[in-house]
Amino acid sequence: MCAKNAMNTRTMLRGLSTLLLGAVRYGLTIAIFCAVWWFDARYLNRAFDANLAIIKTASGLVDGSGKSEAMLRAFAAEKMLLFGEGSAAIWALGCAAMALKQRLFGDHSGSNTKAPAKSLAVLLAISVAAAI
Repeated sequence: MCAKNAMNTRTMLRGLSTLLLGAVRYGLTIAIFCAVWWFDARYLNRAFDANLAIIKTASGLVDGSGKSEAMLRAFAAEKMLLFGEGSAAIWALGCAAMALKQRLFGDHSGSNTKAPAKSLAVLLAISVAAAI
């Protein structure tokens, strides 16, 4: 019975740490966007425009009448997409930092750090697509 309680506690702590890391990541995303907006809002406006172009192209492929584009614009999908891109960038940087820490200090705590290369490649592809 004691081992079962310890496993439940470990599972609960893992879920809580995942929740806290997610909250920190979203908080950092908002803080970075606020700092960029404060420094020069044109950068975020360009990113919004690039995401809007992606949304227009994607919705044009799905629906020629423009209803899906209108719905996505009504829900500010370009801003949500930028927030997701920023959050993914912070996640990828965190994974890369953990991989670097493990490589430098030999810490093998069991975390999966094989994902940063893939996530950075996907993030780079999204950024290039947004810039075009």
